[in-house]
Amino acid sequence: MLRARVFAITLALVAVLVLGGVVAPGKTLKFGIDADYPPWAWFQEGQYCGLDVDVLRAIIEHFDLHVEWVALPWETAVPALGGGTIDLLAGAMYLTCEREKVVDYTAPYFREQGFVLVKKGSDVTLGLALGAGLRVAGMAGGTQHEWLLAQVENGANLIAVPYETDELALLDLMAGRVDAMVADEVVTYDYLPNYDVEIAGKIYKGYSHEVVYGVRKGDPDNLIPLIDEGLAWLWETGQFQKLWAKHISPIMPPLGPLPLERETICE
Repeated sequence: MLRARVFAITLALVAVLVLGGVVAPGKTLKFGIDADYPPWAWFQEGQYCGLDVDVLRAIIEHFDLHVEWVALPWETAVPALGGGTIDLLAGAMYLTCEREKVVDYTAPYFREQGFVLVKKGSDVTLGLALGAGLRVAGMAGGTQHEWLLAQVENGANLIAVPYETDELALLDLMAGRVDAMVADEVVTYDYLPNYDVEIAGKIYKGYSHEVVYGVRKGDPDNLIPLIDEGLAWLWETGQFQKLWAKHISPIMPPLGPLPLERETICE
């Protein structure tokens, strides 16, 4: 009971400091989102849906923030955040040192790895996909294509083919225009029942990523402590676990307690 009371007082103080300080009452923040990436975020029947959307909506309501949602393709999302067009970016954003040159991050709220997908019934194995000169798709502007390019630079025999969205890559994979594709762990389980694809193998080396929310460099609106405290509040009250179950489970349990400790160290 004492711990809960201290936690509530801490959140109240953070709200006063943030809302009474940098984030002025009535200011409208622009939250950017890739609205084509279920189960994290997507647009359906006139509204935004997904884990990231529901988590941020709960935090927005808790701190009484004024927010405008801005949908944009992922390949332009990070530059938009870095350029100050938006104030926060969501949509299963991975923490990378290259991105940290132009944006800052909240603490992680998940860690995931990746899969190599092939057309169902294909003879392409994980080894063939990454070493036999085949065409392998990955989302442009995301770590999927970046990871493929890194493999090529390290001597892997494959052709990295960039795509604007996973959906376009999946359609070409089923049509035989590419031989395999790289996809993130969570969304893979969303794709399996909806597309004629299967898992060739899981990527373990060099693909473990921390999922975060991005903010403008220097965090001028002091959003990092607000979001981190909001994640802690959602975890403590059990709301995060319920939202996770709604959008992602029974695929995998959430990691916690939130926020997670950052593991990626950039020089």
